[in-house]
Amino acid sequence: MSVKTSAELKAYFETGDIPTQSQFIDLIDTIFNGETARPKEYIASVTQSSTTAPVATEQVNTFTVPLVWAYVGPGSYTLTSKSEFIDNKTIIISTLEASAYTRIFRTSANVITVLVYNGSFYGTDGLMTDVGFTVRVYP
Repeated sequence: MSVKTSAELKAYFETGDIPTQSQFIDLIDTIFNGETARPKEYIASVTQSSTTAPVATEQVNTFTVPLVWAYVGPGSYTLTSKSEFIDNKTIIISTLEASAYTRIFRTSANVITVLVYNGSFYGTDGLMTDVGFTVRVYP
């Protein structure tokens, strides 16, 4: 059927009305159209130690594929997707700044890079413990 405005949908459900099958379809189409306009979101608690890839405990992941953490080198990590980190539409939020100096940036449509150091030099492992990490990609 079709996407309707909130005023049109409300009119289907006024006191005494009996909505038709077509009107329920309009309601469902409108709801799902709104969901596709929402950003893709990844929210996780991330911990890294020694020379291993960060381990994420995901709370939310609405991306179409799993996101994968990797260890690149001392204090250097990546979060990889499948061409979903869109330029000028990707926002990255982290609580890591409170525990270490960091640089977090979108490297490409596939990769977000996280660089961590303790203030004296780049490349410090083990500074991420239960770090909140959020990525949002807007349509």
